[in-house]
Amino acid sequence: MVKRNIVDMMSNIDEREIKTLEIADKEIEELTKDIRFESIKTKAMEGIKKENKQVKNIAIKGKLKKVWIVAAAVLVLGGSVFAAQYLDNFKLFYGDNVNLTPEDKTIINKTQTTSGVKMTVEEGVIGGNSAIIIVIFEKADGTPFPKDARASTLELNSDKMASYMVSQQVTEDGLKLISSFEVDTLSTLDGEKITVQADTIMDTSTQKVITAGPWKSTFKADAAKGLKGMAIDLEISHPGEILMLKQLNVSALGIEIQGTRMDEHKDKLPDYTPVVKITTTEGKVIELKSGSTSITDIGFKWQYNLDANNNIIFINNQSVKSITIDGKTIDINP
Repeated sequence: MVKRNIVDMMSNIDEREIKTLEIADKEIEELTKDIRFESIKTKAMEGIKKENKQVKNIAIKGKLKKVWIVAAAVLVLGGSVFAAQYLDNFKLFYGDNVNLTPEDKTIINKTQTTSGVKMTVEEGVIGGNSAIIIVIFEKADGTPFPKDARASTLELNSDKMASYMVSQQVTEDGLKLISSFEVDTLSTLDGEKITVQADTIMDTSTQKVITAGPWKSTFKADAAKGLKGMAIDLEISHPGEILMLKQLNVSALGIEIQGTRMDEHKDKLPDYTPVVKITTTEGKVIELKSGSTSITDIGFKWQYNLDANNNIIFINNQSVKSITIDGKTIDINP
């Protein structure tokens, strides 16, 4: 969680006015162009590193081999990082190192209020057969949640859903209960209707109900932003496994590789994961690790979204020049 040191220093500002403030991205850029972000970042990171990074109450649903890493890191490609112009909910959940451009994210902003609590399906990063979707719970009266508040029976449903993992945490000030869905799908979510629902909000330390729902919201997914996809034809042989790779997707979520088993075990996920490296437009070579292997409508999918330290990363796909899979290089079209 991120401490509120900066907000405490701004105690003279009426928080109600901040909540109703609307400002365009261009206006934010103009207002923040002279701010010394590196100084702010250095001081912020000193405080963040002292925090306990462990996320509580992780729920897993579906057939999925997943590595869940709670520490988040940004992968700096091409030597440049998008300046953090405001503290969005991806930063609040994954940490201040996460830097996503507006082009990477899809704004959903679907809300429902029940029993004085508003649920907002706020934003997402939607790749080929993968997505991260952020859901926010806030009290209408502005009072905080207890630190162990969690939404029970929090679910995400779609006809193309293969599996998902949801994790929740309350912000340091208690004003938001943030939930993050990490999703793997059978085929692309683009244009698909997705429903998020929850039954109650409970204090898990006492098992008492804070607010009874239910909450339910449906939206249409848009995977058009920040996604580069291309067909490939690459065979990989490993003892007991013959794999034909068919599709490569590059997005802020990482590198997604889809394929089909050509051996007699077509109904099983492969045990093997190839070595995948990115070469940036500035010549940097960065090895990624697979965070999950899941089923798709054509066979299987690897999601390469971890760095060498097993930290989840978000990449700048504009800076990816080529991708190497087990020594075989694939050029990425600009």
